[in-house]
Amino acid sequence: RAHGFRVVDLGRNVAPSAFVTAAEENGAHVVAMSTLMTTTRPLAESTLNLFGEVGVRAKHRLAVGGGCVTREWAGVMGFDGYSEDAAGAVDLCKALTKSLS
Repeated sequence: RAHGFRVVDLGRNVAPSAFVTAAEENGAHVVAMSTLMTTTRPLAESTLNLFGEVGVRAKHRLAVGGGCVTREWAGVMGFDGYSEDAAGAVDLCKALTKSLS
């Protein structure tokens, strides 16, 4: 929030459909997810896929970070961005927001 972004924190253990609903209801430019355990990577992938399945993928940029993912994994999965820490996430979100313009 300190960098001019309005943040909607959905909490933890969030269903993929909740990300889509929140993104659409809030007009989110960027949807960012944190995956801290390898068991959460499939949910991040399912969330990414669901945005495409419901036809809203082009409206949002999806980013991922967290201890169990890498830039390479994020790229292979099709995420728009990856950050290894919160400071990098700010720059990433600024860049992703500009890419929607």
